[in-house]
Amino acid sequence: MNEDFLQSEDQSEDQSEDQSEDQSEDQSEHQSKHPDGHNVIIMSNAAKPIFCRWGNEEELGTACSLIQALLANTVEYGQLSSIRTKNKKQYVFLNVGSLTLVSIISNQGSNNVEGGSFLFQRMCLELIYTNIIFTLTNHVHKIFEMRPNFDLRAILGEETENMFRSILNNAGPFRTLTNRNNKVNLVCQPFFSSSVEVLYPIPFKIRNNISNIISVATNVKNIHVMFGILMVKGQKLVTFVQKIRQCDNQQHHKVDHHYCVHNSDLHLILNFFTCLPLQNECFLPICLPRLDSSGFVYAYHLCLDIKIEMRLILISSRNGDEEFGLLRNSAIDIRQKLGFEQLKDSIIYESKSHATTSLTMINSSPTNSGIDMKKCDIKEDTTLIHAIRLSLQPNVQEKMVKHYHQISSALHFVFLYNSPILTEQQQQQHYYQQKEENKSSVVFSQCLNPPITNSSNTLCKRRVWDNYQNLYLKLRLGSVSFESTMNAFDMMFASTKDRGTYKTEEVDTNCNCLSALTLLESPPFPFHGVTYILESTEMFMGLNGDDFELYVTLPATLLPKDGALLCAKLIRRIISDRKILFLEVPFTLQS
Repeated sequence: MNEDFLQSEDQSEDQSEDQSEDQSEDQSEHQSKHPDGHNVIIMSNAAKPIFCRWGNEEELGTACSLIQALLANTVEYGQLSSIRTKNKKQYVFLNVGSLTLVSIISNQGSNNVEGGSFLFQRMCLELIYTNIIFTLTNHVHKIFEMRPNFDLRAILGEETENMFRSILNNAGPFRTLTNRNNKVNLVCQPFFSSSVEVLYPIPFKIRNNISNIISVATNVKNIHVMFGILMVKGQKLVTFVQKIRQCDNQQHHKVDHHYCVHNSDLHLILNFFTCLPLQNECFLPICLPRLDSSGFVYAYHLCLDIKIEMRLILISSRNGDEEFGLLRNSAIDIRQKLGFEQLKDSIIYESKSHATTSLTMINSSPTNSGIDMKKCDIKEDTTLIHAIRLSLQPNVQEKMVKHYHQISSALHFVFLYNSPILTEQQQQQHYYQQKEENKSSVVFSQCLNPPITNSSNTLCKRRVWDNYQNLYLKLRLGSVSFESTMNAFDMMFASTKDRGTYKTEEVDTNCNCLSALTLLESPPFPFHGVTYILESTEMFMGLNGDDFELYVTLPATLLPKDGALLCAKLIRRIISDRKILFLEVPFTLQS
C-alpha cells in the first residue's frame, strides 16, 4: 500500500533546500494537497470505504482492507486504540458500532508528545463521527445491521464530505487568517479547548440588545425554539440564546446541564451553516449528537447581510409547515428590529440534499445594502452593522492584541473565558455575590484567539500549538503521557456507564461516551493552577482560575516567577475588558 496515501509527511523548509529541483516541486505540490499532514479514513466494519480526506478510490479500498485485517488480528487483546511506528507516524482508531474511523498523522518536525498527539487525533475522529450523526442520527448503525455492505456515500453526498473536510481543516493548527496587508497568519484553533470564538470588540450594550431582541422574538406562544444563534464570517459568534430547564431535584434554582447545548454541537452547527450558500433561507433537519443522538431537531437559517456573512439560525424541536411559518415570522421580526430591510418574495422548493427532505427558500433579492437606520432599535451612533463591520476589520483587533502583548511581554496568547448559564432566579441576583454552592455549574466556554504573527516558519507555529495542547493536558491530568489520557478516558466511560443501564455498544453509538470531547470540555483540576514548559528561546505557560484559562508564549529569558506575574497582569486586563470581548452572561429562555 502506498504510504503517501496514508500519510503525507511535513518537511521543513530547510530540508527542501537539500533536495533536487524535481523533488522540491513534488514536495511542494504534495504539501499543498496535505497542508497539515493529517489523513482521516472512515469505513464500515465490512471494509466498505465511506470517506477519505486525501487519496483516490483505488488506494482507499486497499487501505480499508488492510486496516480491518489489522483490527481483526488484534481483537483478542482488546480494542486497538493507537499504533506508533518508528518513523513517528501515529495511527489512532475509533470503532463505534458498525463504523471504524482512523486518523494517521506524522509527528516529524513536531515537538508534540504521544499523549498530546493522541488526544488531538481522537478529538478529530470524534468530531467526524458526530458529524455523521449530525446528518443521519445514530440510526445509521441500523442500516449496517440490516445491510453490512451498504455504501453510505450514496446518502451522505458530496456536501457532507465537504463538511467533513471543513471541520478537519478548522480542527488543526493550520487554519490561516489574512490581515489588512494580505499577509497570511496562523490561528490557534479553539477546538483544542472545545471553546467557541466570539466576535470582538462589541460594546456590551449592543450585544445585550441583540440578545434581548432574539430572546423576545422567539419566546412566544406555540413556538418551540431551543436555540438562537447570530454569527458572522469566520464562524464567529455574535450572540447565542438558548432555552434551559431547571433541575427537578433540591437544586431547582440551578440549570439542568442535560438540556444545554455542548460546544462540540455548536461547532457542528456553525460549520454546517458556513458551508451553505449565503442566499439560502432554509428549514431542515439536523441532529445534535451530544443532546440527543437518536432524533432530529429542525433548523431555520436566514442570511441577514452578505458582505459580513451574517446569519440568523433558529433551532426548534418541532417540524411542520406551521412551525416553519412561526420561525419565519420570528426571523422577520428580528430582522426588522435590527434594522434590516424587509424580506422580498421568495421561491419555495423541495430540497433533498441533506439526506432528508427539507423546505428551502431562495430570496429573490438577498440583503447586501446594509441597514435601515429609521427602523433600527439601536442608537444610530452605535448601530449593530457599524459595530460588527468595525470589529471585523483586522486593524481594530490587531490594536487590542498589540496592547495585550505589550503589558505582558507576551509573544502570543490564547485566553478562555467560561460564562455562567444562569436561571431567571440567578439572573435577578448578582451572580458574583452568590454563595459558592449556589453558583451555576453550567458554563459557556469562549476564547480570545489572536493569530500567531511572530514567526514565519510553519513548524515554529506548529510548535506553539503543540505546547498549548500539552499545557492544556497538564492542567487537567498533571501529565501529558498517553497512559494518563487513557486512564482519564476509562474513568469517564465508567462514570457514564454507572449513570445508566447502557451496554457498552449502546453507550458508544448514542454519543454518551465521546471521551476526547468530554475531556476537552472538562474544567481543570485544581481550579487554580499554573504550569510551564521551557523550550529553546520561549517559555510556554498555562494558568487557570475559577472562570478562565490562559495559555501564553513568553521569552525564555524571563524567570517562571516573573512570567507568572506578567500573566496575572494580562488576566486582570482581559477580565476588565470581558464585556466587550465575550458574552458575559448568555441570554436564556425558561422552559
